Amino acid sequence: MGFASRAVLGTADSPRIQDLVRLTLQQAQEHAFVLMELDGTIIAWLMGAERIFGYAPDEVLGRKLDLLFTAEDQSRDIPRTERETALKHGVGENDRWLVRKDGLKIFANGVTHRLCDEQGTPVGLSKILRDRTDVRAQLDNLRNHAGVCEA
Repeated sequence: MGFASRAVLGTADSPRIQDLVRLTLQQAQEHAFVLMELDGTIIAWLMGAERIFGYAPDEVLGRKLDLLFTAEDQSRDIPRTERETALKHGVGENDRWLVRKDGLKIFANGVTHRLCDEQGTPVGLSKILRDRTDVRAQLDNLRNHAGVCEA
C-alpha cells in the first residue's frame, strides 16, 4: 500500500488491515468498486458493481467502463473527460445517469481516483459508484410539488 494508506491506517502493512480492506471491497453491496487501466479498461469488478449494474465480472473485464454511460454521454465523450479530470486533479466527482446491463437507467454518484505508484506515476484509476436513483426521485418529486405549489 502507498504512503497515503500508511498515513491514514498507521499499520497498513498489517495482514489484519489488509484482510479487512479486502473484505470491505468484496462485501460492500451499496457501492460499486471498479479498478481500471488509465484508458478506462476494467481490470477489477467487485461484488457491489455486479449487484448494482447486473454484469458479472467476466462480462466486463477487459472492456471500457464507457459501457455504463448513456449513449448521449458517450457521444459527448464524458467517460474520457472523467478520466482526464481524475488524472489531472487526482480525483473527479460526478452525479449522472448510467445504464445497467438490463437497459434500466440509474442515477449514480461517482468518484474517480487517480492511483499512483511510490514515485507518483499514475498507474491506474479507481471508480466508486453508489446508486442514488431513490434520492434523485425524491428530489424530483419535491421539485414537482414545489412547482405545483407555486402555480
